Amino acid sequence: MCSLPSALDVGLQAAGNYMGQRATAKAAQAQMNQQAQAAFTQMNYAFQDYEIERVDAFDAAVAELDKVSHNAMRVNSGVEAAVNETMSGRTAKMLVRNVEGDTARTKASIKDNFARKSNEIDLNKERSLLSTKDYINNLNASAPKMPSRFSNAISTAGIVLNSYTKTQNQRQSVKNTGAKYNWITNGAK
Repeated sequence: MCSLPSALDVGLQAAGNYMGQRATAKAAQAQMNQQAQAAFTQMNYAFQDYEIERVDAFDAAVAELDKVSHNAMRVNSGVEAAVNETMSGRTAKMLVRNVEGDTARTKASIKDNFARKSNEIDLNKERSLLSTKDYINNLNASAPKMPSRFSNAISTAGIVLNSYTKTQNQRQSVKNTGAKYNWITNGAK
């Protein structure tokens, strides 16, 4: 038989235990949600930086292509004029084609450099995305979870057993003094 104070004690301890676990789990989840949101924000800023870098690389490539085109027109026309004044035939045509080939190779090199830079930016974005996903997955895996129902039942059973043992000890102590035990007050009558 259990006393009224013991029953109230068991109920309050079990409720407090459950509410404490729930509050701890909610606080941990809120903190992890903030960390996840910060990771997403950081990833988005990194994406913006990468896209700005891509635009800058594109603008630099276009400016360099314009510069090469202007220089090529000047040089090619000068070479053609010089070759046409002093030479004719196959050799003259080969010199002109050689100069035009140099211009085409320079332009192709600029375009290839931009393509490599763009590919590097895409790889950096993918690495940033995968890194953020791994961070979020590890964050969720390390999250403290609410104990299972079985765990809560075992904890509550421990509280009940402890309270029952205290009540029985108190009852025996009262009986040893020769008084009659009162289960409402958990003491002598």
